[in-house]
Amino acid sequence: MGERDVQTVDEDQIKANYENDVNSSPLVIEEINGDSEKTQLTAGTDIEANQLTVTRLAYNLPKFNEQFVVQRQQKRSPSDVGNKARLIVKSCCTLSSTKARLVTLFPILNWLINYQKSDFIADVIAGITIVIFQVPQSMGYCLIARVPAVNGLYTSFFPPLIYSLMGTSKHCAIVSFRKLMTTCANNYLLRKRTFAVVSLMTGSLITQVNDERKLWSLEEVNPIQIAVVVSFLIGIYKLIFGILRLGFVSVYMSEQLISGFTTAASVYVFTSQLPYLTGIQLHHASGPLALINIYIDLFRHISTISYLTLCISVTCCIILFIFKFYTNNFIRKKFNINVPFPIELLLVIIATLCSAIFDTEKNWKIKNVGPIPRGLPSPSLPTWSLFGELALKSIPLAIVSFSLTISVGKIFANRHNYSIDANQELIALGSTNIISSFFTCIPSAASLSRSAVQESAGGRTQLVSLVNCVGLLFVIYYAGSLLEKLPICILAAIIVVALKSLLIQVKDFCRYWRVSKIDGSIWLITFFAVILLDVDIGLYVGLCYSLVTLIYKSQRPKMYLLGCVNKSDVFVPLKKYGSSKELENIKIFQFCGPLHFANTEYFKNGLQRKIGVNVKLILSLQEKDRKTRIKKEKNEEQSNGRFTTRRFEVFACDAIDEDNNKEVLPTHIIIDCSMFSYIDASGVRQLKATVQEYESIGIKTYLASVATHVDHMLEKDNFYTDVPPQHVYISIIDAVHHAIDDQKGFESKKSSECSLHVQTNSSLSDVTVDARNCFGHTSSDNS
Repeated sequence: MGERDVQTVDEDQIKANYENDVNSSPLVIEEINGDSEKTQLTAGTDIEANQLTVTRLAYNLPKFNEQFVVQRQQKRSPSDVGNKARLIVKSCCTLSSTKARLVTLFPILNWLINYQKSDFIADVIAGITIVIFQVPQSMGYCLIARVPAVNGLYTSFFPPLIYSLMGTSKHCAIVSFRKLMTTCANNYLLRKRTFAVVSLMTGSLITQVNDERKLWSLEEVNPIQIAVVVSFLIGIYKLIFGILRLGFVSVYMSEQLISGFTTAASVYVFTSQLPYLTGIQLHHASGPLALINIYIDLFRHISTISYLTLCISVTCCIILFIFKFYTNNFIRKKFNINVPFPIELLLVIIATLCSAIFDTEKNWKIKNVGPIPRGLPSPSLPTWSLFGELALKSIPLAIVSFSLTISVGKIFANRHNYSIDANQELIALGSTNIISSFFTCIPSAASLSRSAVQESAGGRTQLVSLVNCVGLLFVIYYAGSLLEKLPICILAAIIVVALKSLLIQVKDFCRYWRVSKIDGSIWLITFFAVILLDVDIGLYVGLCYSLVTLIYKSQRPKMYLLGCVNKSDVFVPLKKYGSSKELENIKIFQFCGPLHFANTEYFKNGLQRKIGVNVKLILSLQEKDRKTRIKKEKNEEQSNGRFTTRRFEVFACDAIDEDNNKEVLPTHIIIDCSMFSYIDASGVRQLKATVQEYESIGIKTYLASVATHVDHMLEKDNFYTDVPPQHVYISIIDAVHHAIDDQKGFESKKSSECSLHVQTNSSLSDVTVDARNCFGHTSSDNS
């Protein structure tokens, strides 16, 4: 009886059926061989395709579970838990498990053993290419962090070296800043260019700490000391998150949040470079309205502008703009070379030579980078006294740097068909930040543009990072001193031009707003919060607002009334599909979300609004009518009039809703539970109350497409104690079949039991209707 019989009908038969069914009812349910529980459904109305006829039993959930035996998960006893714990401990002490843990902690042990010799040349070329781009950019982004340029070289050496040992991504390039670059127009993250978010937040934190110390008349701290402590702290946070397996937290940094945050932060980056571009000495501000105060200070000191510095900056910006956005595209198309032309390095070399020859710092007051120590720094401990001041302030940096690094890793992992472990990434990044902080490195994160250049140059493994470190080691020991004469305005120009594509992310807001007003509002709130309240506070505001919208959408999911499409078992929203038809006296209600304590009232009101039945109003009218009848009966008993009596039972399907255009109430409501991703105890109680409320006015309520986890919750909360389990069905079509079958018995009983009770006072000509049974009739359960 539980088997499905499927037969294919030829095209002529389809056409004949289609022509005969055009003007028929929207759903056909046939009894097969006199069995009222067996239904034949016709699905598909396209006469050009094959039509499928399915014949099977119409199941409610108890019958389905009875026929197809449900396997109940047995509860674990304390002894089972203890045995499993002993097995886990025993397995952890074996040589193979120790080796597996080492490979997990240091993925280099895995990929280095399986390294392909054919990848070696490509990795070496990619590593050398990265060095060419890395030297000027790493020095430039130290200006944003407000630390000496040489620390950018250190941060480009130590973090990639450590990450190559512990990271799970084959393409992530870890540097002192976070950059995004255009390499693929179809990917959201890859539509952005350079962005120094980690360096910006570090610089903002340095300014904030020193401003607070000034306020309390304390001695200012060297910026590099603050940056080192921040690097150590965010490393500790990441390491703890990784050990606790909290890698999933990165998903809460939504696309809209990141876009709004990075766009606003790019305005800060541009503003921070204005003193270097113009030669105007400005005070670094932090906190609410800091951006506005900086521009006020800029216009106040506009008379101190260095026109030669401004001229050099503008010239460099124009050259960089032409090469980055026009010449590189021409070279890529003409010569099929994916690696961009290293115009930054060329400008650095030319500017350094000109500065050394003409001594521009002495003769024209054009500020240079300054002394660059030769060799690597000696390891030193962070300044422990700053930990209390920076502990909480470093948390946003930890969240942002990890989220952005994971985003980069996933992009290249998906492109090259491998996976990354978010928890191992946390451990790798945490170890990277902690160890590198002992060598005066600033906080680091993955660079999408660096990773993209690495990929386009042919890099396939983290060996690229090792080659890159060797090249940087040569620069630090032998070429670093040659960059002492480099004008700082050149580095500032490199940063500003790199912001171009990020600043035009404002267009993203238009796209988000067009798709969803809520998504657009996340972008807008985050953007203005960062602009007006500072970077870290703005991030908190944007993240909180994003979570609030997530809760709001969970609390107020979509809901629809469903209709049938041309005699099929397909039920779709009536509002969206004009060809769909509502079944007579049957309302099918779909709730598209979880049902929990926060939205039970929304569910109740939405159901009432969609089906047009106000249960409380009907019950109050019923009670009012009952009291009126009793009162009139007493009045009639006290008079000497003569009465004639007839009886008539009033059914719910005969009731009229005054607020719903005089429509007849339904006999059945089917709640489609297929979209219930989750239900809690409050949701179970609301479902139970809903069924009982509508039953009280004679409307049967069925549940359909109840998922296993929802049914399990209903059973645990004793839902079936008050609601017959026969009212729960495995699909909408099964519930519809039983509702239609139930209507047949309902109509026959109503016609046989109809009676009207009318009392007529011959002297007063007063007529009253007995509403004793109004809305109270319940038909027998035929399921």
